Amino acid sequence: MTNFIKTSLIALIGLIGASSGFTIHDPESFFVDNALLLEENNGFTPFSDHEDGNLTVPQIIAKYGYPVEVHNVTTADGYILQLHRIPYGRNCGPAENKKVIFVQHGLLCDSSNWVMNGANKSLAFRLADACYDVWLGNARGNTYSKRHVTLDPHLDKEAYWDFSYHEMGIYDLPANFDYMMELTGTDGLYYVGHSMGTTMFWICMAEVPQYNSKIKLMNALAPVAHTEHMISPIRLIAPFSTQIEWLLKMFGLHEFLPSNDFLELISQQICDENSPIQPICANFLFILCGFNPDQLDTSLLPVLLGHLPAGASVRTVVHYAQGVPSGEFRQYDFGTEKNMEKYGQPTPPDYDLTKITAPIALYWGENDWMGAKADTLRIAELLPNIQRMFRIQDELFNHLDFLVAKQIQELINNPQQSTLLLLGLLGLVALASSKSLQNYNPLADNEDAKLSVPELIVKYGYPVEVHNITTADGYILTVHRIPYGKKCGPGEGKRVIFLQHGLLGDSANWIIAGPEKSLGYNLADECYDVWMGNYRGNTYSKRHVALDPVANKEAFWSFSWNELGTYDLPAAFDYVLENTGTDGLYYVGHSMGTTGFWVCMSERPEYNSKIKLMNAYAPVSYTEHMLSPIALIAPFSGQVEELMPTILGHVPAGSSVRNLVHYAQGVNSGLFRKYDHGRAGNLEAYGQETPPEYDISKITAPVALWWGENDWLGVKSDVYRLAEQLPNIQLKYRINHDKYNHLDFLWAKDNVDLINKQTIEFMKNF
Repeated sequence: MTNFIKTSLIALIGLIGASSGFTIHDPESFFVDNALLLEENNGFTPFSDHEDGNLTVPQIIAKYGYPVEVHNVTTADGYILQLHRIPYGRNCGPAENKKVIFVQHGLLCDSSNWVMNGANKSLAFRLADACYDVWLGNARGNTYSKRHVTLDPHLDKEAYWDFSYHEMGIYDLPANFDYMMELTGTDGLYYVGHSMGTTMFWICMAEVPQYNSKIKLMNALAPVAHTEHMISPIRLIAPFSTQIEWLLKMFGLHEFLPSNDFLELISQQICDENSPIQPICANFLFILCGFNPDQLDTSLLPVLLGHLPAGASVRTVVHYAQGVPSGEFRQYDFGTEKNMEKYGQPTPPDYDLTKITAPIALYWGENDWMGAKADTLRIAELLPNIQRMFRIQDELFNHLDFLVAKQIQELINNPQQSTLLLLGLLGLVALASSKSLQNYNPLADNEDAKLSVPELIVKYGYPVEVHNITTADGYILTVHRIPYGKKCGPGEGKRVIFLQHGLLGDSANWIIAGPEKSLGYNLADECYDVWMGNYRGNTYSKRHVALDPVANKEAFWSFSWNELGTYDLPAAFDYVLENTGTDGLYYVGHSMGTTGFWVCMSERPEYNSKIKLMNAYAPVSYTEHMLSPIALIAPFSGQVEELMPTILGHVPAGSSVRNLVHYAQGVNSGLFRKYDHGRAGNLEAYGQETPPEYDISKITAPVALWWGENDWLGVKSDVYRLAEQLPNIQLKYRINHDKYNHLDFLWAKDNVDLINKQTIEFMKNF
């Protein structure tokens, strides 16, 4: 690594540490040793799962021999979410009465999180092989859910991207739950959420508490609600979240890290395992989610970056940042004036986690910079129905490890212990010696990175369905469905599960790890009817009935995860429930996939009864202690909504800038509340000067919180804070890996054992 790069990174790490109140005594120890990475690369075999980075989630599922279905669910606010379903796996053929599980990705992710780790390690495949009916969710705005019934994410971007994880919880999750339950006929769902996938769940159950009764178990991986102790760079924007969102809007930027084919190609090549500069890719992931080089499967990076970031609204990121200074898990803070207008009070209302009565299992990593330990413990204290609190047995287990850890099978995916995966964010490492250039092939085969989710599912031999769901506010969400896996053939009665990705993710999050490791495939093979959601604005859900994301970009992208919870999830739930005939869904949310759920259940409490179990992976609600880079923008969250896409450029699946800003706002306020539009905007939107907090106590659905000790987004203290408020915690599970981070929930090498198996086994109780 050049001295300049290392010096800059050390300075950044120090800044993050200072802003979050902790000291890093040896910053240089954070960096991955490049020589070690190169030595590991020498064992690379030509045939690997790199092609998965070029495949869609359905293609990945099909590639590994699993059945796949793609379903589109329209939320009450018009967003069309795409769910990916693996109806059965290799151990269960098509049959009725399978447990239905919903797996929800986190911030900037999609359903690929759950299938990109191969057939043996990916949670989706493991669940399918365990005879679950696996549904992988895609939050509004990500690669697979960037559509709307009337809005176009480009032409109507302000309106389209006007959401944060709040809408994901009150719209996306309810819609997905309803859709899966109706289609499968199940009376309850299992849920796995990672990072924002848990945030969405908290909101859904707190705001729409009637869905609590529909959740058999919520498995929260790297749970995120409160972000007060977040270490991730998101923390740095917390003090400025309101200004950053405003500044970005001035430039007409509403989507945060959208999908971009060119950058996907470039990132895949420079991050190939034979690339001399691959360590830079690894450290970029680490700086956001926590450092854990031992669990990073470098051969998976090209696949990972072929699908991520999957996009999110700027408001979603800002919403997380708002939780850092406030220390609360509450609705989006629009500012005093607009808060008064929207909420009838100067500050956003808190989400009442005590309303979350669904049984919950929390899985967390000690080194999670997003789902900080203190925040996770705070969640655990608030959730009333915690069934399990599981710390991943790896001291460095971080936010990303829940998805891609090498030992994901042992640490979290093991069906005997019941866990799930999810994805989170990204980070930076060292440069290789120029002597290694001779071994670098820029045209390395990364087929899966070029395939869509449906193409990936088909590629791996799974059936796939693509469903389009229109939300109440006009967004058209694409849902990918794997109706059955290799162990269970077509048939009624399967358990229906909805998987919801996190920030910048999409449904690919749940299958990108391949049929062995991806949660989407794992669930299908466990005889689940798997639906993978795509939030509005991501690669698969960038449509609207009236708005174009380019031509109407300000309107289209005017959303954060608040809209994901209030519109996207409800629409997806309704669609899935109606199409499957089930009376309840299992849900897996990662990162923003949990944020949207919290919003959904608290704002639309009627959906609580439709959740059999919400599995919150790397749950995010409060972001006060967030360590992720999102915390870095918290002080500028208002301006960040408009500025971040310009600063960071475009990266795979897409989301509204407001999604990120919404998270950043939580860093400032320390509350889990609605989007802060500023005093005037808040008065207009809420009728009060500050955004109203989400009432987490309304989330009565059973919830399982799965968190990583090293999660920078779903920080332990914020997760615990969430757990304290959720009324129906069934499980608080710390991933058994100290370095497990926010992204590990999706791609950790050992996720099958770390969380997938545990999640699947735990859901058998519901």
